[in-house]
Amino acid sequence: MFILINSSNIVIRAKATSFGLADEIEISTDLDITEVLGYKYENGQLVHTLETAKREKIKALKLAVNTANKITLQNGKTLIIEHDTPERDEFLELIEKVSNLSSTTGAFIYKQTTDAGTLALRILPEIATYIFKDLFVASLNNPHQTEVPYWIHNSITVYEFALENINNATTQTELDAITWNFLNPAGIVIDVNAKADEMLADPTVSDFAKAAINAAKDLITGEIHLVKTLQEIAADS
Repeated sequence: MFILINSSNIVIRAKATSFGLADEIEISTDLDITEVLGYKYENGQLVHTLETAKREKIKALKLAVNTANKITLQNGKTLIIEHDTPERDEFLELIEKVSNLSSTTGAFIYKQTTDAGTLALRILPEIATYIFKDLFVASLNNPHQTEVPYWIHNSITVYEFALENINNATTQTELDAITWNFLNPAGIVIDVNAKADEMLADPTVSDFAKAAINAAKDLITGEIHLVKTLQEIAADS
């Protein structure tokens, strides 16, 4: 294949040879895409179609892992913690710390800026450990129900492995065969009220924690409102 470009690396002319016969084809910037022997015309340059397909596959992979890493707290007020929420690391650190606390009398507060204003939650360590335990350990869908660290499995075992396979693919067939399977592909959704009901029915949960759950129930709806505005939390103090 003969390619003629100008000083700005814009393709002016390309010549393709097939079965000994040379056909000259004109490529102009008014064409969105022109296929030339496995290449396509993109932004004034010939780009290999496999490399373009790899970039699109990587985009899809990143979107999938970001979605799987989303945390949604369903509550009277729903709080969504995206993969790039600025306060996310603080939330995960607090959950890890509170899970290691032996005391059931202290509480911690997490707050996050949202379009609806600042939302926050205040929660006892025992309740936090119970509600958020699925954030750190998950079971694989295999005969042994193997438990794995959630974030490490999604970010390294699945994402990094798929990314390496995409980059190493040498044909479109190889690329098309690459798939991935993230834990909780739609993200982790925690129904606060369902978890609260579980705790109230669990004989291993302390009476202190159960009393705190019952005290937090809405007198009219019976719902637990874990996520609140700062004003609501201050009023509860």
